[in-house]
Amino acid sequence: MRWLTALLLTASATAQITAPIRNKLSAGDLPSAESILEVHEREKGRDAHYLDGLVWVTRGAVLLGAWDRAADLQSQLRALLDEKLRAGLHPTKDAPLAAALGAQIEVQAQVLAHAKGRKPAVAYLDAELARFPQPIGLRSRLYKRRNQLALVGNPAPPIVLDEALTPNPPTLASLRGKPVLIFGWAQWCGDCRSQVAALGRIKAKYSGKVSIITLTRYYEADKTAEKALINKVWAESYQPLHGAPVLLSTAAMARYGVSSTPTFILLDKNGKVTHYLPYRLTEAALEKLLGNP
Repeated sequence: MRWLTALLLTASATAQITAPIRNKLSAGDLPSAESILEVHEREKGRDAHYLDGLVWVTRGAVLLGAWDRAADLQSQLRALLDEKLRAGLHPTKDAPLAAALGAQIEVQAQVLAHAKGRKPAVAYLDAELARFPQPIGLRSRLYKRRNQLALVGNPAPPIVLDEALTPNPPTLASLRGKPVLIFGWAQWCGDCRSQVAALGRIKAKYSGKVSIITLTRYYEADKTAEKALINKVWAESYQPLHGAPVLLSTAAMARYGVSSTPTFILLDKNGKVTHYLPYRLTEAALEKLLGNP
């Protein structure tokens, strides 16, 4: 996959600065991480490595609860990205730019939520979503952050199908009356495959009590070849979920913020979101999530 290859190459090229920065952040040492970035800037300038390092330092400040520093760093990052945007670069054609922009917007939303509450953070994310109608990966990332702030307690967004790989695909409205667990996945996602055995046992245990539907999308221009691959992966690796609808929807994958796969969304019997969890879950956590439907 071209987009994944590009990201892997970028990650490899920037490892020379991101690896030591991430090590310092893992140790809770933000000042040392910033020092590594400063030395790189003085020796090599604000190159692609610097940009990637700044992204990690900015995200690290949030993870370490250094909110004032996170606000300053994200402002520096956005100024650098705005220079690139004014120069004609665009996130639809530049994967590192899209990744850095997503990180900056997420951090600013987190800073706003911490300082002023969820409403200003959601308004900021909505403005950025309006500014960037593409690429889908960026929008998925921003919606993920928005959903973490504001999706729970609200009606589930509809799933407008591109197509389905299983017959008679249901609508969310048709499933009302009992809880629905949406499993967001991708055919290349190892973490998704690692959830299958537990999900299969959950599906068997709660058969008739909880509806499980799976959601993915096309990532490549050649949809015919990718559809064949999705079918192959599903048949070979997802047998425990046999019988669950396999829905493809680019719009829904973006709106549900499935930039991190797997993603779990639980709806109550009235179609409202009760849990939004964009990460792997243990079987015990899935059991607790479903409770006593």
